[in-house]
Amino acid sequence: TIPSFTLKLEFHPPPANDNFENRALIPGHGGISLAYNLAATVQPGEPSAGYYDSGRTVWWTWTAPTNGQVTFQTEDNFATVLGIYRGTVLTNLVAVTQTLNSPATFNVVAGTTFQISIGGQFGEVRLQTTFTATPANDDFTHAAAASGVSTVIKGNNTAATHEPGEPTHAGVGNAGSVWYKWVAPVTGYVRLVPNHTSNAAVIAVYTGSVITNLTAVAGTNGGALGFEAVAGTIYHIAIDGVGGWEGPFDFALSESTLRLTKPVPGTGFHVGQPILISASGPSLTEWGTWAVEFLANGERLSIVASQNPVFTWTHAQLGYYTLTATTTDRNGIAEVTQPVNINVGPLNDDFSNAFVLRGLSISTNGDNFGAG
Repeated sequence: TIPSFTLKLEFHPPPANDNFENRALIPGHGGISLAYNLAATVQPGEPSAGYYDSGRTVWWTWTAPTNGQVTFQTEDNFATVLGIYRGTVLTNLVAVTQTLNSPATFNVVAGTTFQISIGGQFGEVRLQTTFTATPANDDFTHAAAASGVSTVIKGNNTAATHEPGEPTHAGVGNAGSVWYKWVAPVTGYVRLVPNHTSNAAVIAVYTGSVITNLTAVAGTNGGALGFEAVAGTIYHIAIDGVGGWEGPFDFALSESTLRLTKPVPGTGFHVGQPILISASGPSLTEWGTWAVEFLANGERLSIVASQNPVFTWTHAQLGYYTLTATTTDRNGIAEVTQPVNINVGPLNDDFSNAFVLRGLSISTNGDNFGAG
């Protein structure tokens, strides 16, 4: 007896985008593209997949809608080779990159067209295309405006670039920078403190109007910074990344909150009169704040370790003094008070303290330095 059997034949036509000439279109904004490569082929003259040649490829084409960054990634459970090329003739393509089971990410220029091939074992090929436009404030001349003495600098440097002649921010920035412009509304010490921002974020502050001739004011990698601002000065702030880092960032810009509460500005004192100096501010109650340094004309008077620091200056000489105080907050950033100006005059500086002179023939001497 001859056993019976059933022979089943299935025909699988090649995918529509099997040939380079019939490559499928990926929208400018990207998305997911699908193809079934079971009957796919390799055309004569097609670029070699190098370390993994499956004998079957499918093709797509994509054109950058604007300047930005694109990522092509296969999402399959089998080995795939992703090839990215430039050119319009199959036998004369220029390779941009080839990857095995890994994404390809690179910056693109508006209007540039790329040809994408995927080779691999047979199955459903799934290509994810993700496009991110270059930030509007990518270039120095297109810096975003920041205003006020208390504001937030928030954004994302993904797909940002470096311009020719741009400085290396804080000595380490190498990913891509975005720019902000801030006009100081007051003179005083200001701080930029990160809020839930990666330690790989780099921030730098400059003055100047030409990117190739900027003057560095301050810069740091992975932390906060502070600098002395002058009212009316334009400061350019660059946010970059180290180690290729790109992503969202959030920096709080604010004036120093440390204040001298005594003495009152413009107060006049007499030689030998005790001068009470005190400071206050939110940073003094933070964990990690060590002490306050009191200064007169930039020279240290005393260091006081207290949340309510007070110092009595008992040996002030005749003269005019600018008093300040400084501390370091838990972010390692200095806090500096606005200056308070006072004068220390002679004992007879005031009318009510006039020295009495007696006799018909007398001589006297004195010093009016510091007199008010």
